[in-house]
Order: sequence, then C-alpha cells, then structure tokens
Amino acid sequence: MESVIEVLGTRAHRVPDRFRVVLIIEGGGARGMFTAGMCLGLEEVGLQNAFDAVYATSAGALNGAWFLSGQAVDRMPLMADENILARVIDPRRMLWGKPVFDTYHLIHEVYDKTWRLDTNAILSHRTSFHPIATNAKTGKPVDLHTKIKDKKTLLHALRAACNIPLLAGAPLKFAGEKYVDGGMSESVPIRTAMIGGATHALVLRTLKDGEIEAPGPWLQQKIGDTYMRWKAPGAYRTWQHKPEINALEEQYLVDLGPAVKQVRPPADALFVDSAERNPEVLTQALEVGRKTVVELLGGLI
Repeated sequence: MESVIEVLGTRAHRVPDRFRVVLIIEGGGARGMFTAGMCLGLEEVGLQNAFDAVYATSAGALNGAWFLSGQAVDRMPLMADENILARVIDPRRMLWGKPVFDTYHLIHEVYDKTWRLDTNAILSHRTSFHPIATNAKTGKPVDLHTKIKDKKTLLHALRAACNIPLLAGAPLKFAGEKYVDGGMSESVPIRTAMIGGATHALVLRTLKDGEIEAPGPWLQQKIGDTYMRWKAPGAYRTWQHKPEINALEEQYLVDLGPAVKQVRPPADALFVDSAERNPEVLTQALEVGRKTVVELLGGLI
C-alpha cells in the first residue's frame, strides 16, 4: 500500500486516487498552538484541500475549524493575543465557582462575532468535519459530524469537543446528550476515523515523541475526580483508564504502518503547558509547528 506521504504527494498535483485520506488533530489545551502552526504549514505547502475529512478533539477541533474555514493564516496567530488569553483562561474564576476556561466567550464572542469564523465555508467544504466529544453518560467518544446542520450546531459542537470537565464547566447538552471534552476518551481519534472509512491519515500531535502529559496539581485532580463522578460518571470511568487507552492508541497508530504519518513537535521544542498564557511562548509554538510541517512536506509540490 502507498504511504500517506506518497498519496499526499500525488494529491498535491491533483492526481485522482481511490483512497480516503484524513487529517487528525490531537487536543491538548494551549499545546494546540503546535498543531495550529502545523495547519498553517499545510496551507503553506498547498495541501489545504488534500484531505477527505478532518477528525479532531478539543483544541484540535478548534484548529480544524479554522483550517477548513480558509482563514487560518489570518486568524491563528491571533490566538496568542494576551487580551484574549486573559479573558478566556483565568484560574481565579474557580474561586467564584466559574469555569477557568470560558469556551462560550471564546467561540461565540471571539470566533463568531469578532473574528467572524466562516462557518459557511466549513459546512460546504468538500472535506467533512468531525469534531469528537465524549458522552458524559457512557464515556464513549462520539463523532459529532452528523449532528452539525448549520452555524448554530457547528459552534455548539466546537464547544462540546473542548468542554474540559470542571475547568470549562458542566457537561454540555447537545442534540439530546451531554458531552465533555473529546480528549477524555480519544486523544487521537484514529479509531473513529478508521471506522469512518479512512485508509490513510496524517496525524498532527501536540506531544513530542515519548512525552507523556503531566497530571495537574494534586488538589485539582482530587476536585476533578469528585466533580466527574457526580456530573459525568461515564467519562469518569473512562478517565480512570486513560493511561491504558492512550497506550492502546499509540500502538494502534504504529500498527497501521506507513498508511499513517504522525507529525510531532521536535524533541528540542520549547515546553508548552496545557494552560499556558504567555503570548511569546504560544507564538513560538505556532512557528515551531509551521516549520515542522513545511520541512516535512514542502518537497511534495
């Protein structure tokens, strides 16, 4: 079988093929600036229309939306704006029982009203969009693609996909079910993509090779565990087994061989915390992601 790099090379020259090639974007909070930069790199090397579908969780879903909107080059660098960061991420809000991550403000006020995300471009794109969320009751990953009908449901799906338990508020009700962040059940939605018919995948990662996501502070973990048992019992049961789930995901990706190519930040890249708010750090991460993809795929055109 042709490798995904080979297939992307032929698609860059608009050669028809029989494959279903997908772009998969990992979540990771502020580490998503790495994959935001990778999306910029894909556009720079002329691969913005090379995929049949985009599957993404959490911050990856937000990046996937901008990638499909055709506005990534203009909008993604603005994600490091210190005024926006201060309004969207504020740990002090926990003292007042408010979400640390204000996803409503980010998506409905910033993305929709200020930056004017072109939802029509996403809805009509030849590349289908598949944000992944976790069902709060069952703990299973859910592809929200079939639930997206218009601008309203698209924006709601984006919130569901990045609805981190406790930190972003209560489980979000959408299309009759309650959801939390997709990364709770499937950090890299490769299985969902393969079930959907994918034959090849380019996977944009926020963690370096061998890097393991660090747990939050002990008190935050204890409060989060209690909150999830109460508000999202299914997701809590899944979360308890997250290390094993992640290990199975990693092995599954390897077992798919050259049909899958993972793109990671280089080993010497700067460290970015999932709740990072330093604009300089985030801007650097964006550039690291862009350069990584351009160096890997720039020769395809």
